[in-house]
Amino acid sequence: MTIKAVTPAGEGLFDAMRGARPRLFGERQLWAAAFMAPLTHDLPLSDRTEVGGLGRCWRARPRSSREEQQRGAVLCQLIVTAEAPLTVALLLRSAVLAQQTVEVGQDEVTFPLAPGDLLPKLATVRLRLLDERGAPVVGAHVAILGASEGGAMAVTDSLGRGAAEVLPGRWRLHCGDSSVSIPALEVEAAAGGMLDLGDLVLRSIAAVPIAPLDFIGSCTAVVQGLDVPPWACSSGETHQFVEEQGFTMYLYPGRHAIIAKATSQWAIGVIDTNALPPLPLHLEFHDVVPLRVESERADGYWQVGIRTAMGVPVHSFEFGGAHTFFLRLPAGSYEAAWTDLDRRRTVRAFTLGPDGGVLVLE
Repeated sequence: MTIKAVTPAGEGLFDAMRGARPRLFGERQLWAAAFMAPLTHDLPLSDRTEVGGLGRCWRARPRSSREEQQRGAVLCQLIVTAEAPLTVALLLRSAVLAQQTVEVGQDEVTFPLAPGDLLPKLATVRLRLLDERGAPVVGAHVAILGASEGGAMAVTDSLGRGAAEVLPGRWRLHCGDSSVSIPALEVEAAAGGMLDLGDLVLRSIAAVPIAPLDFIGSCTAVVQGLDVPPWACSSGETHQFVEEQGFTMYLYPGRHAIIAKATSQWAIGVIDTNALPPLPLHLEFHDVVPLRVESERADGYWQVGIRTAMGVPVHSFEFGGAHTFFLRLPAGSYEAAWTDLDRRRTVRAFTLGPDGGVLVLE
């Protein structure tokens, strides 16, 4: 199914928006998805695009001179198998712009919208940047970035305040250098909303050496802050290294979770830079067991987070449709929390024994 998005003048809507807001519009921020019924609200906020729905969405690539002339109108294509009418939604990242009912066998949908119809869907992120003494930081650049593309930049004024327009969704904040930084955070900006982050403080980074680890092969360590404000969640930072090699983490002051993942073993720990044990730190590895994750809903969509019983985040993922796949975790007690397409939140405790376990998303 070919999806077209055009302006009232017949020009490509995506190209028109890139001209109006060139810093905001990456290659896949405007897209389409098919659903079994009309959506009553926006999709759950995410740092990804093209998740959820019943069809695979991809950019159309013109193959002839005629298609080349129309490439601005053709937004993307969908592969959908259905025996009943469907709803196709045009989306700006997570925000629903328009919807149409599509009959069985229909192979083209056109959405006519003006750029002015999209601008009210933009969100604004506002903040104030301070140094460790509480003085405003002037002229600093705070990057507001997506997982893969797109983003914005807030530049602070004489009072340390800055603001930037962003597309609706989840964004990561970055500011600082090798000596000072703000916490590694993710924030969620709703369509048309104002997100005020309040004060962000640039602080000196703490160096925490890790002793060589006792495992075979290569390893990836993910570090996430645990002291995050209520309007944010932690953004993980990744370190990669090989056996018998120590490394140093440079952390914003406070508590952090570290999950070191080798091929068949994991080490999970909590680090507090304000109360460090003798350095370098030693991490103890444990064998992992399989966790089977399954969903049978073809029209489902989930954002899932898994934590240990002590609150350490160990997995975060999103997927749509009926799937079964496996994760690997050390045996023990965990809590899974997920949000579905209707934005319902479910929390469930589960235990992994020596043979693993199953998590069913309903």
